[in-house]
Amino acid sequence: MRRKQGFTLLELVIVIIIIGILATLGIVQYTTVLENGRKAEAKAVLGAMREQAVIWFQEGGKATTYPASADLGPGAGTLLGIPTVAPACTNTSYYFGYTMNSTTGTGTAARCTGGGKPPQGAATTLTLAVDGTTAGW
Repeated sequence: MRRKQGFTLLELVIVIIIIGILATLGIVQYTTVLENGRKAEAKAVLGAMREQAVIWFQEGGKATTYPASADLGPGAGTLLGIPTVAPACTNTSYYFGYTMNSTTGTGTAARCTGGGKPPQGAATTLTLAVDGTTAGW
């Protein structure tokens, strides 16, 4: 009598379950790393905004206020040409919308959570004050 070769149904189900668990863990880690990379964009832009706000305040002849969000736009020519896309997030080049509080000099990056480009993500808000204090990082 010949013995049948192959796997039993139970063995196949166990292997599929193990592969599913490993894939789930991998996807969770992948999305975490991807979102941290997107936060790196916000950290870099906020750092540049902070530098420019300090220059504006100290050397720009406007020593009573910091630049406002309107001064961040590409047509303003006063800062970095960073589009103010918050709250609508219409600029598809950025994962965050950037604003500047002209009284405190605090830059805020609000995560664009709408569809289209950039992809949807968790609602995240990062702030960087002129004195270097951060929130949401």
